Amino acid sequence: MSFVNSMNNHNASTIMRMLFLAIIFSFISVPVFGQEGELSAKNLYLTHSQNARRGKPGTKITILLKRGNNVSQVPLNYSFRSGDQVKFRFQTNFDSYVRILNLGTNGELQTLYPYNSLGSESVSRLYNYEVPQQGWFEFDNNPGTEQLAFIFSRQPIVVQSTPYQAPVN
Repeated sequence: MSFVNSMNNHNASTIMRMLFLAIIFSFISVPVFGQEGELSAKNLYLTHSQNARRGKPGTKITILLKRGNNVSQVPLNYSFRSGDQVKFRFQTNFDSYVRILNLGTNGELQTLYPYNSLGSESVSRLYNYEVPQQGWFEFDNNPGTEQLAFIFSRQPIVVQSTPYQAPVN
């Protein structure tokens, strides 16, 4: 299974399964819960956006599912069907660089964001970004498990152009 841009492929029929196995953070921690005294996770997230010495760096990642005319938010372990369309929305509480990668069931590593680049894209804190910006990713009719990596860093992300080789069992 692999993502295809919905503008390029509209035919699909088998059940798809998507599992986000990897959310990789470079130089940040996962969202925090109940640390630093009485501050809530939300307050820690917002506090860090105002003062890097307080709170914790973090991100919010949301999956939007479009089926027909209905759009809804779904959990990270949601099972998708062939023809389902998805979009990712993310936000950080610190200015950062971002790269989103997809490892398809065929072993092909594909860059979902930034578009057509070996580097990373600079994003501003507390701003909602959607990938793709226009259109939706659509599941094809090849069943399997997709693996996504969301990489966030305070420094530009350097990527080598060496193709990924799937491990041999």
